This record gives sequence, C-alpha cells and structure tokens, in this order.
Amino acid sequence: MINYTLDDAAKILTKESGRDVTKSHLLQLAIQGKIALSMLYGGLALAYEKDNDEEIKDVYGWFDIPPRFLEKLINNEPCIVNMLMGEDSCYFLQEGVSKSLTATYENLFIVGQRLDLLIKLNAFEVQTQVSIPFEPKQLRQERLILEAIETLGYDCRGLPPNIPGMPGAKAGIRSFVSDKHRADFQGTVFDKAWDRLLMRNEINYGE
Repeated sequence: MINYTLDDAAKILTKESGRDVTKSHLLQLAIQGKIALSMLYGGLALAYEKDNDEEIKDVYGWFDIPPRFLEKLINNEPCIVNMLMGEDSCYFLQEGVSKSLTATYENLFIVGQRLDLLIKLNAFEVQTQVSIPFEPKQLRQERLILEAIETLGYDCRGLPPNIPGMPGAKAGIRSFVSDKHRADFQGTVFDKAWDRLLMRNEINYGE
C-alpha cells in the first residue's frame, strides 16, 4: 500500500488535472468529506469496536482523522488529535495513557487507492459551501454537545462547577441539545457522550 504525503499528492493532482493543487486544497477536500487523511499511530488507546466492550488496547497502524480536527489546521491552530477512526472501530487517545498526537501538513497522508479514486472521479474541486461529511453517531453527539456549550456562552475548558441542589451547566446543555436534536439523545446517550468528552479532556469544570 502506497501512502502519499500532502506535498506528493498535490503534485500528482496538479499533473493529472492541469490545475494548481496545493496542500491547503487537499485539506479542504478532507474537511468536505471528499477524501480521508490518515496518520500513523502506535501506542495505547481506548478502543470502541463493533460488538465489543470498550477496552485499552495497544494499537499500531494507519488511522483516519475526523474532519473536525483538521479544521484547526485551516485556522492555523494547534491540531491535537485525540480520536482515530479504523474500519469498524474508533480509538480515543487518553491523557496520561496514550501518546499525544498532533497533526501537521507534514505528517498527514493520503492512501494511494483513495488518491487514484479521486483522480478517476475528477472529484477534487473545492466547494464554496462546505458540505457536512458523514460522521459516526458518537462523533455527531459529541460535536452537538460542544456546539451547544459554545452557543450557550460557556467555556469548554472552564464549565461552572456544580452547586448542590441547583441545576448546573450540564443540565442546561442537556436540555438544549435534547430539544433541538431529540433523535440523537435518547436514554443515556447524552451522559455517555458527556463522559467521553470529560475523559478526553475536551471539556472540564473550572475551579
């Protein structure tokens, strides 16, 4: 299996199309869901696999990066990745357990077969209006919670601490997402998604 750096993939697409294709162009295509970008990772991760209970595993291989992380590169922000996607599973990189992983233009790759398909379909036009790519249910639930936190004016890294006997920030966020996205948050789904975000330190409570 051949994996291409973004530089090499951009040169190939430029040659095939006769247009100037850049690394940023490829990143936009990935955010739009037209192609998946991968990173090599080896180490411990919390595995969520089909029909299996979650467990810490020592994994190694090429994994896809969810588009929401790649958006940070476009904005020139540190692109710390704490979720990796496999064929039938996803892996969470836990602080204190897993190695830290930061995506850059230099360590992102495109699988050769995906690049060939992109060329065959002539599908490397960047859309002016970015479409929302398919995302697994757990990723969607977490994204909706993070968006609700921002909409309600909270800081993901400093949520108001709970006060005994008073409804806290979590209750308000739960109510907000349940009203707007009822089908996504049935039963204990919200609590599980909330706990995953806490576990990966994407949200936490202030002092």
